[in-house]
Amino acid sequence: MKITNSYFKLKKINEKYNLLNKNLRILELGSYPGGWDSYLKEKNIFNFISIDIKDFKNKNFLKGSFNNNFIKKKLKIYLIKKVDLILSDSCPKLTDSKNLNKIYLERHLKKIILFSFEFLKSKGSILFKTMNYLDNEIIFFSSKFKYFKRINFVKKKRSSEVFILLKNFLK
Repeated sequence: MKITNSYFKLKKINEKYNLLNKNLRILELGSYPGGWDSYLKEKNIFNFISIDIKDFKNKNFLKGSFNNNFIKKKLKIYLIKKVDLILSDSCPKLTDSKNLNKIYLERHLKKIILFSFEFLKSKGSILFKTMNYLDNEIIFFSSKFKYFKRINFVKKKRSSEVFILLKNFLK
């Protein structure tokens, strides 16, 4: 079992929002190095598929970008039904430029949201990470957030990471 910082982040979010149970069908985007994967297994949740561009030792693993059409086709074959929860601790490579980082993060979030429209079932949830760079840009995404009944922002003190939990997808 791989214990990383991300393991503890998901654990803390789950303790606060009671997000996970073993009956859920889950997609994990950007699963390397495996902290969230380890936490799911510890909670006896095995009905999930992990996707990452880096190799990852997991029997339910697809190597590639979640945004790749080939990966999407494979997912549609494997899943049969849409998922209850999409998790993403992934983040694009950031630079020293705050302006460039905003662009990279905005594109990444758009991809996650659009992906979820394709694979998330009605009343499903998404938990994804972004950074503080998007303070005002979150308003831009609010047009997509209207498709969810509840929105929670989870931020740890002294961290640039912000997790956004969108619950109850209104499809």
